Amino acid sequence: MVLGFALDRPTREVQDLAGRYFSAVERKDLEAALETLAPAERARWAGWVDDQTGNHYQVEGLAVRTPPLLARLAGASGDPIEATITARITLENGEQWPRPGVTVVRLRREGGRLYFLEPPYRPAEGPGQ
Repeated sequence: MVLGFALDRPTREVQDLAGRYFSAVERKDLEAALETLAPAERARWAGWVDDQTGNHYQVEGLAVRTPPLLARLAGASGDPIEATITARITLENGEQWPRPGVTVVRLRREGGRLYFLEPPYRPAEGPGQ
């Protein structure tokens, strides 16, 4: 039981991070949404995240990737490095995406806190201008 608890901690931590991000976006709290991003990435993504505020995300699935067990046994951190999130998305104007959206987000721990390296559902080409 202890091993299962230890291995599940990254999933709960990423669920909390995603929950804070989506909740902030839905209530149009740009500052709180940006606080879930790594500090060095906030300015880069601020405009794009602001454009997403007001949208609603109903998370249906979340998978967390951590370094392999053998790597962790050899001393690598067990911190999550990536998350795949599946959600039903409703835009602020009420338009619903026709099917659930899937996004893969990189993660990093800095100063003891876990952050997204880019916002969920960001454009592949970057935030644009």
